[in-house]
Amino acid sequence: MAGPKVWLVAYDIRDPKRLRRVHRFMLNWGTPLQYSVFAVEARAKDLNRLKAGLFKRIDPAEDDLRIYAIPNRGGGWAGMAIQKDGIILTGSPLARTLASLHAIPLPELKPEK
Repeated sequence: MAGPKVWLVAYDIRDPKRLRRVHRFMLNWGTPLQYSVFAVEARAKDLNRLKAGLFKRIDPAEDDLRIYAIPNRGGGWAGMAIQKDGIILTGSPLARTLASLHAIPLPELKPEK
C-alpha cells in the first residue's frame, strides 16, 4: 500500500457561514498555510473522506475548491515561516515537505536514552 502523500487544499467560499464551517473542518485535517489554504498529509482513502466532507460543506455553484498533489522531491522556495515561534514540526513527510517549501531547518533528532 502506498504511503501518505502531501496535498495542497485551497478553497474560495462565498458565504461567511460556510467559510467558517469549512475552515473548522479543515483544521482537523491539515496544517493551515493561509486562512483558506491547507497542507494535508493523507492516503488515497483518507483523501476521499476529506473530499466527501468538503463537498457536504460547500455549494459547488458558488464556491471553488482545489486539491493539488505536492511532488515528493527536494527543493522549495524561501518565505516566511508558517509556524509561530517555538513550534517545530518534525518526523512526518508533511513536516519535511513544509520545511523544504519554507526553508525551515528541522532539528536533528537524537534517540532517547
